[in-house]
Amino acid sequence: MTAALVTASTILALAFGEGVTRLLGLAPGVSRIVVDQPDSPLQLSEDPLQVYELKPGFSSAAHPEFRTNAQGLRGPDRAIPKPSGVFRVVLLGDSVVEGIGVDREADTVASQLEGMLAEDGVEVLNAGVRGYNTQAAVTLLRRRVLPYDPDLVILVFVRNDHQSLNRNVGASWEYPRPRWSEILFAYSHLFRASAFYLNWFHFREDLDPDYLQERMGRSQARDNVAAGLEELARLSDGNSFRALVVVWPNFGSTVKDPPGLFEPHSDRLRVETLAARYVIPVVRLSTAFMHDYARRGPGHLSPRELYTTDGMHPNPEGAKVAATILEELIRKQRLVER
Repeated sequence: MTAALVTASTILALAFGEGVTRLLGLAPGVSRIVVDQPDSPLQLSEDPLQVYELKPGFSSAAHPEFRTNAQGLRGPDRAIPKPSGVFRVVLLGDSVVEGIGVDREADTVASQLEGMLAEDGVEVLNAGVRGYNTQAAVTLLRRRVLPYDPDLVILVFVRNDHQSLNRNVGASWEYPRPRWSEILFAYSHLFRASAFYLNWFHFREDLDPDYLQERMGRSQARDNVAAGLEELARLSDGNSFRALVVVWPNFGSTVKDPPGLFEPHSDRLRVETLAARYVIPVVRLSTAFMHDYARRGPGHLSPRELYTTDGMHPNPEGAKVAATILEELIRKQRLVER
């Protein structure tokens, strides 16, 4: 009787803890990188700055709305060399650009922007790969995108781009874990929160680059953003395309620029300071998103709920608004002039 009572009490306590953890959102979201498996769109890269990349020509019955072209970019194949009269825009970045959380390819920012600019002979290429930092994204540009002869490259800068360690570099590592721990990590919020914060089975090392860099004692002296923007400027000069950086905001009860990325005692973002060295314009998207939200009037969902799946990654509506903002920016600044 006592054993049964203890068992029942334990089960109830765990169920209560699971419910509280889910309600308060204490567990980190699951966004694991799986490479070199048949249903994974990712493979290991030959370039150490990328670590992994999207497979060229990928399609899978398990992901019917996700396909890549011959160069490993999400979306349809494009002609090489570029046809006469075509103007090519490249959206460069991480999962925000790739469209994590957006099932239909047509709902990504790149696809919606192309639809808005199609009458002007514009193609928009999706050069986003989940987890990439700035330097990895620019490396992708050099290795996979330049054959498409882009005219305008828009780097979408997000809050974790300053991390010098590619935040999913652990994709190529294999931590020995029992199968049950992987299952619980995926489905139990209580276990996931505990495993993450206590680093059970190396889960935090696998998923938290800041924690990993601290544990490894890695130096932050060489900022990958500075290196990436320097390379972007060099590629722009050598390949005659325009470069632009747009800063993706944070979405919560309001829309704000990413916290923690400002220069000390300044309202200037560090990426703005770095980009100015190479005369690359920087545009913050937060103001335009705030204006869109204000136009909708009171009584709507919060910006987080309206525009994103998790406070950062755009849902179809957020992608549509982002594409509209970029279209207006491109037309206003005449960036598609040949």
